[in-house]
Amino acid sequence: MTINDIIKTTITRLKEQNINLTPKNYTSMFCKVAKEHNVSIEDCEELKKYIEKLSPFIQEQIKKQQPKDLNEFIIYLIASVNRVTAGDINKQNITLITLVKRLLQTITFLHDKEATKLANISLDRIEYLADLNSFEMIKDKWFDFMTSYDDSYLEKLKPYCNIDSNDLEDIVDSVVECMNKNSDMALLENLSSLIIASLNPSIANSVDDELAALSYDLKSSPILLTDIQMQEKIKTLIKKRVKLDKDEINSKVSSLNDILNELSRKLINVMDKSNVSKDKLNQIKQELQKDSQDIDLENLKKRLASIADSLEVEASSLTTKIKKENDLIANLQKRMHRLEIALEKAKKESKIDFLTKVLSKRTLEHELNVVESAYNRYGIEYSLVFFDLDNFKMINDTFGHDAGDSILKDLGKILNQNRREVDLVGRFGGEEFLAILPKTNLKGAITFAENIREAVENHNFLYKGERIFVTISGGIASRSDFNSKEETLKNADSMLYNSKNAGRNRISPNIV
Repeated sequence: MTINDIIKTTITRLKEQNINLTPKNYTSMFCKVAKEHNVSIEDCEELKKYIEKLSPFIQEQIKKQQPKDLNEFIIYLIASVNRVTAGDINKQNITLITLVKRLLQTITFLHDKEATKLANISLDRIEYLADLNSFEMIKDKWFDFMTSYDDSYLEKLKPYCNIDSNDLEDIVDSVVECMNKNSDMALLENLSSLIIASLNPSIANSVDDELAALSYDLKSSPILLTDIQMQEKIKTLIKKRVKLDKDEINSKVSSLNDILNELSRKLINVMDKSNVSKDKLNQIKQELQKDSQDIDLENLKKRLASIADSLEVEASSLTTKIKKENDLIANLQKRMHRLEIALEKAKKESKIDFLTKVLSKRTLEHELNVVESAYNRYGIEYSLVFFDLDNFKMINDTFGHDAGDSILKDLGKILNQNRREVDLVGRFGGEEFLAILPKTNLKGAITFAENIREAVENHNFLYKGERIFVTISGGIASRSDFNSKEETLKNADSMLYNSKNAGRNRISPNIV
């Protein structure tokens, strides 16, 4: 069929079907007739060419609409464009930022110190400064890290093991396998010599049969060092060797102590009986100060006995003075003892943390035992809330520790202002705080924790006229959900960890 035949057929059909002869109607019928007779007309394929230029996803959407001509196609595209709002764009940006954060969080688990450090810094910047400049800065830092990253340290392992440096887990497995196969006898012989030396007592005159037998076995067969049972036996016998030395020392010291007691007794007797020659005292002093490095314990005992005999006739004139000094020392010791008792009492009575003015950790532990006792005896429920300031180390590093102390003081005020009279809040350590909420279930604890979180988020933390943005995360556990107060405390800490991992500035769990 020719083009003229198609034109004639088109006009005939339009008349037969009482369709007005408009350009649009004519074009539509013309292309339909050409298609029926398998005649390819370039103008009729124009819509198809435009559709093929679009992405596969949009092509699928257009197929569902089945536009009949170019006009319907354009109308569909206009409607699609009008449906794309700023909200869609923002949603896409938020999704991309969240994806970046998840990728950074994943990097922190890959056991590379520098990459983890850079990932945490990037997360903090995205968390608080999610603008174009921040992303540009983060992008440059990661490019610097990528271009300067050096894993040549792995080459140091290759002389000892055949490692694949593409997978950390495979590297560790390869090293462990090499270590298990290593049977360097020279190394084991050196180790066996050191262990044998450690088994020989340095003071005691003899070694028992068990120690001697072990030394013989190690000298004969150093490979025994790789045996687990032999390692346990060595540990046991080293303890025995130490005990032999200790027993010998205790025996010698006991003997010396008897001599010194006798020396002291005779000195006091001499003080009561005679005057002391200053020259003689100096002579005794020099005798005591003689170098005794090369003298054994027996000779030292004899010398001390000789000094004791010399003192017996020399020390009387010191009696009055020494007695007075003894009385003074005794009085000072009594006063010191009283001061120690008072200091200990003051420590025990110290219930308030000096910086934050909330309860101290010792007081919290005591109060936790009190509410636990009430729970065990009467079934009175209580809940625990762990709070921890977000990114507190970064605040200290940025603004200084004085700024950190100022924030801790303000947080103590917020906690005291927002608690009930029966609630107990205190500093558990560093920037971590614990709230004990008697007669409070999980739902009530979540309400309390959310109030604290919002109060911290909305509070103006000022240091030297500059506002510092501070947030706090929390973890909650109720006693009736666990078998002990220890499990409850541990679970509250675990929930706090979940809040940190989920992005900070939140309470976990947040739904009852």
